[in-house]
Amino acid sequence: MSKPLLLSLLLLGSAALADVGGHGKLRAQGFSVPSDSVFRQATSSPSTNFDLELRLNGLWQANRFGLELEGQVFASQGDRLAVIGAFGRVPFPDDERRAVDLTHVLSEGSERLLLARVDRAVLSYTREDFVIRAGRQALSWGGGLFFGPLDLVNPFDPAAIDTEYKVGDDMLYAQLLLEDGSDVEFAWVFRQDPLTGRSRNDVSSQLAKYRTRIGETDLALLGGRHYDETVGGIGLSGDWGGAVWRLDALLTDAEDELVTQLVANLSRSWVAFDRNMTGSAELYYNGFGTGSDDVSFAELPAELTERLLRGEQFTIGRRYLAANLGVEWTPLLNLSATVFTSIDSGAALLQLGGRYSIDDNIELLFTVDAPLGPDDTEFRGLKISQDLPPASRGAGFFVQIARYF
Repeated sequence: MSKPLLLSLLLLGSAALADVGGHGKLRAQGFSVPSDSVFRQATSSPSTNFDLELRLNGLWQANRFGLELEGQVFASQGDRLAVIGAFGRVPFPDDERRAVDLTHVLSEGSERLLLARVDRAVLSYTREDFVIRAGRQALSWGGGLFFGPLDLVNPFDPAAIDTEYKVGDDMLYAQLLLEDGSDVEFAWVFRQDPLTGRSRNDVSSQLAKYRTRIGETDLALLGGRHYDETVGGIGLSGDWGGAVWRLDALLTDAEDELVTQLVANLSRSWVAFDRNMTGSAELYYNGFGTGSDDVSFAELPAELTERLLRGEQFTIGRRYLAANLGVEWTPLLNLSATVFTSIDSGAALLQLGGRYSIDDNIELLFTVDAPLGPDDTEFRGLKISQDLPPASRGAGFFVQIARYF
């Protein structure tokens, strides 16, 4: 069966299921491009882009069996395609590494793209103490608010603005609830080698997680194989003076070297000036990162570069601090300020934004951001190599309106 025909059947199938919903999202985004940026080779300043996303979700349930199908159509027009294409990246999710290719490009050009893909296709069996799911689905195991070392399967970019849906992966998942209230989860994520297009065990993941509660503390233990490397992790969380604290640690046996990643955060909500407030702060240590301030993309460690290409990590340094402050200005309008800081280089990214509910089914999401700190650093823009200009960018914006049905 051809891929376009398979996609059509799956998309039509989602519309035919009993419980049907979805959304349409129209977004505009862009950023200024400094005159010395390598991006000037592909775009002018400002660089702008317009996207349309349609998502259709279908769910069928009969006794203990369920079927979930969710399809997407993306349309994009603007400079971002040329900018990202210059670095060999795709601006939308693709299935280059997934076991089954359920993405089909319908039309493309230098500044336009139209594609359709299936993001969820899951068959499930559920009973009171056990669930098993097979197919394309999402998995989130970490406790990080911005950085997620325990989220080994397709984590969010820490600076992502729209985090409503995590991109699905092809896997077999099972969860067993134990009599003492704890539970055990298993996940076998199937992938293919992007160079050969063939499924291989050494690019897949076999992971297990045990979760329990000891006194007032939640404990999670994780272990298994991930891309032919042995991983082991621990997650802790609890209450402290009205706040919630979390600590995640991951050890990876990479190339005969034990590499550590750590994340610790604290979050709290309160009332001030007759308004609901939220605040959080998070520290992150990445043992795969480089602590050098004077480095180019071409000089990054091979293991870090591979994780960047896999979409598994998004930072190149070792130590980071992220903080967020949110305020419910009105019941319909929430405003927030977030800052990401590289402790190694002193560079930072500031995001100011908000979310406004126009009515029960329409929502506006908006953000402006600005990179801060020294030139030729991560948030201001690293050099491609020591002989080429930096991949620098200036202030940017993101505006999205979503209609749910």
